[in-house]
Amino acid sequence: MVNLDHDLVMKIYDSAREPHQWQNALDHVCANLKVRSAVLQRCQGVGSGFRTTWVARDSYSEDQTPVHLQVLDDDVNPRMAGTFPPDLRPGNVQVGGDEDIPMPTQVRKRFQENLRQVGLGRYLCADVALAHNDFSCLVLHRHPDDRKVYPRDERILISGLARHMAKALEISDELRKAGRVSSDLTHLLDKIRPGLLICDPGARLIWANSSGRHLLERRKPLLTDGEKLGCVLHDETMALHELVFRCSLSDKAPGLPGNTHGLPGLESTHPCRETRLAGDSKLSGKEFCLSLRGTDGDQRPIHVVALPMPQGGMNRCESRIALVILQPGSPFEISSRLLEKMFLLSPAEARLAKSIAEGGSVITYASEHRLAEGTVRFQLKQVLAKTDCVRQADLVRLICSSLFGDFQV
Repeated sequence: MVNLDHDLVMKIYDSAREPHQWQNALDHVCANLKVRSAVLQRCQGVGSGFRTTWVARDSYSEDQTPVHLQVLDDDVNPRMAGTFPPDLRPGNVQVGGDEDIPMPTQVRKRFQENLRQVGLGRYLCADVALAHNDFSCLVLHRHPDDRKVYPRDERILISGLARHMAKALEISDELRKAGRVSSDLTHLLDKIRPGLLICDPGARLIWANSSGRHLLERRKPLLTDGEKLGCVLHDETMALHELVFRCSLSDKAPGLPGNTHGLPGLESTHPCRETRLAGDSKLSGKEFCLSLRGTDGDQRPIHVVALPMPQGGMNRCESRIALVILQPGSPFEISSRLLEKMFLLSPAEARLAKSIAEGGSVITYASEHRLAEGTVRFQLKQVLAKTDCVRQADLVRLICSSLFGDFQV
């Protein structure tokens, strides 16, 4: 009797994360069951038949793909003209061979002879419904000279393998969706002006947006040694690490003493106790903020706001903390086309509003664009009226408070 191979099951689920591993898993199936070919397909119903939407093959089948497709391509394969049973619900398995597929006798004989000519013998397939009109199919072929039927224990084993493979495909779908969402969010967060860093309770950097990476590259006053976050000044580094650690405690067990097991050098602290950190920063309750100056006494300090992220069932050492980095006075690009759409300005009015928000004056703008000063002042009055602003200062405040990132329209 053939038993379920746990190494094979591990390879199947490894393939969910690394799809190129499917070939190794299917090679393992061929070796265990002594079959010539093992192919995993996803199929969807189309009209009176169904079509292959995805496929993974064992090494032999991959090498012989051009030959096998002469017989097994969707357009010439008579198996693809059938339909899955209507009672095959998601998670259910159906195991069967060519003898179970309705097919004219002459078509069946010709098809089986064609299979033998390309090196494939007796067929068995385990179909699993993934969703409505979406199926995974584990397709096996013996050697052409091996005429024995698939015994009951092998059918049971193949049914179990097909379930695991279907589950791995579902996991792969979820990972792909999560990866797409992650990629989309990364693209969006790279556009915002504040720096955003994500780290663990030990201040080890996990991720940073574009603004955060730029700030770390400047090494003023935040930096990283390639693993941990730190500061130019030792005292500020200690304050930052304490900020991160205490923030990790706040959302885990509010109102309870923290447990620092596994994080040496930091004593257990009540998360809701008010604390003083370097730079006279106040840490209280769930509000965590730290000001950092570095060694440049005349530069504006940056402000670090720590936010505990949802735990999601993780223990404290696996928790994540988001650090929002606010840099007063940091320059940013203003899109005149965005101002045009946001405030219903004409293109000329939007260009003037952009110039004013970036510190320009009416006289300078008129000179640079070779316009009469009176024309520019009239345009400015139009801009102020459309934005409900009384003074230029109000207009600058409105624009700067309305834009939080570099979004081109």
